[in-house]
Amino acid sequence: MESDSVLVLAPLYKWYLKEMSVGLGIRPVVSLNVLEALKKLRHGQFAAVMIDYESVEIDTLELVLNVRDIDAQIPVIIIGRFEEIGNKQLLESQGNVHLVTTDKLRERLWPVLNAICHAQSKGQHLDLVLGVK
Repeated sequence: MESDSVLVLAPLYKWYLKEMSVGLGIRPVVSLNVLEALKKLRHGQFAAVMIDYESVEIDTLELVLNVRDIDAQIPVIIIGRFEEIGNKQLLESQGNVHLVTTDKLRERLWPVLNAICHAQSKGQHLDLVLGVK
């Protein structure tokens, strides 16, 4: 799906996620809960889904599987502390899932968002593994 929008599942106080997206010319669409995010994903077109691990009220793997049921190829960016993320290997095995640590978030998230933006501008689907661990 071609779009300049990223679906962001995060609380409003995580304004920097929105700011970073806008800085790259990507339009963030913020959802405050999982049900709202999945509904928006079903009815909209997005370049990626960005998830703040701390704000998810269900298991992160379950959420990614729900996202995959709607769009099997969409890039999913999960932001959090790796030691807190359960099922890390299962998440990464879903393909096109990028785990970005909160340590030096701006430096680590920027390449992922930039790659999504670049792939979209060329009409390509992002299907690569970025070394942002």
